[in-house]
Amino acid sequence: MGVYRRSIDLLRSWGYKLKIAWWGQVEKADGDIDEIPTEKLETIEYISVEQFLQLARQKQSEDYFPPGKQSQQYAPAIEQEPDRTDYEAYIAREEEEEKVNEAIANNDFCLWLKAKIKGLSNHFKGFATREVKETPIDKLPTVIKWLPGNPLPTPEVYIGEPAPRIIFPKGYRLEVQMGLKKAGWKIVWDSSPTGTGKSYDCGLLDIEKAEVSTAWYLDESHRNCSTSIVKPKYIDLEPRHEGQYLDRFGKLRLASTDEDKAKSVVQANCVNANLFALLKQQGWHAELTDTDAPNAICASCIHHVEKTSKNSNSARCSVFEGEGFGYRAQRISTLQSKYIRAHLTSLPEPSGDWGTGGLGDWEDKLSKDLPISPSPRLPVSFSART
Repeated sequence: MGVYRRSIDLLRSWGYKLKIAWWGQVEKADGDIDEIPTEKLETIEYISVEQFLQLARQKQSEDYFPPGKQSQQYAPAIEQEPDRTDYEAYIAREEEEEKVNEAIANNDFCLWLKAKIKGLSNHFKGFATREVKETPIDKLPTVIKWLPGNPLPTPEVYIGEPAPRIIFPKGYRLEVQMGLKKAGWKIVWDSSPTGTGKSYDCGLLDIEKAEVSTAWYLDESHRNCSTSIVKPKYIDLEPRHEGQYLDRFGKLRLASTDEDKAKSVVQANCVNANLFALLKQQGWHAELTDTDAPNAICASCIHHVEKTSKNSNSARCSVFEGEGFGYRAQRISTLQSKYIRAHLTSLPEPSGDWGTGGLGDWEDKLSKDLPISPSPRLPVSFSART
């Protein structure tokens, strides 16, 4: 909301009268302007700034954490300080208030920590010309202005309290995220404004420095990743599919109709992909089994029954790739990679192929459908981004 308002204020200060083009996009999956079908372009309407902000507030309210989640100590919010060059005129109007808030945020956590360690009952001491009110040492700051070298809070400190909002300087996103992971947080929410490098920083992640075996980049558009530094570094984890074709924008899409399949530029990797999808729509996750044995669909598939050789017990689909098979071979190979991009629904189960631990990153805000329980048994920490 803050980004929208600052942009609107800036444009209005330049003398522009604004209208917002609206085609009903409330989720990333609804499609950006260059992704929606041609027929939908005809439905675009132009609404007032006030109408748009009201829609944004309504969506923000719906997407916010459900009651109780902040008290579960798993999602502190972090935010990079915005580049103020373009918003200098706007920020000047709030400069005095910002200085006060910044001073409070910058010191509260460090002061609280020092007071806690020393067992003091108030933050200040020394000569004073007036009575100093005692500040309870158990009053935790809700906003922390983090600077390099400062400590980061742990979940244990915030038990029973809302997780803090952490503001960090430009260039320190990965240091803050990795520091919070080491401190024990399972999920970090990055609400930095658009254009501050959230996606780009994923490409700079070094798993050795992060002390993890795997880095995950999760995105609904993982197949058509638009971040140049991420796409070549992270190997794509393909789902089961019946072929992939190029749409009018040159992006790869999963083939679902006979027409799409006829245009495929990537061959199908599973003859039963459609059956898995249909069963999932009915609420049955066919991939899951209680043992190491293959699921019922794979167990009856010719590409599983046929072995790689007479003297081998390996199923053909687990070793080779060809028209209509090879999904399992692709998955086995990709899961050995150090950097992986994928869709949320393609993630391994908590007891599955995670290796020795990992650091993940969500491209989109999907708080209503978090597929992963932030429990101690999960060997991965995630950073979710708006």
